[in-house]
Amino acid sequence: MSERNCHGHSRFGYVAMIGNNLIDWKTAYLPKTHTSTTAAEYHALNIAAMKAMEWAAIHNEMTQIFGHPEKECDIAV
Repeated sequence: MSERNCHGHSRFGYVAMIGNNLIDWKTAYLPKTHTSTTAAEYHALNIAAMKAMEWAAIHNEMTQIFGHPEKECDIAV
């Protein structure tokens, strides 16, 4: 292990964009040590999916308040 990762936790990250606009990003260590790469990847995917659902809910609420945008937007994580 490197000096930077002396605790053995896996690093994860995500980028959230609406259209071509960056709205959120994060990189951090997972809160626990996993015994396999697959388990760490599923954990990171779970975190990113929760964030995507949060941003989708905000997008839907804004659409209800302000109306539909002229251009369709995709939320990509």
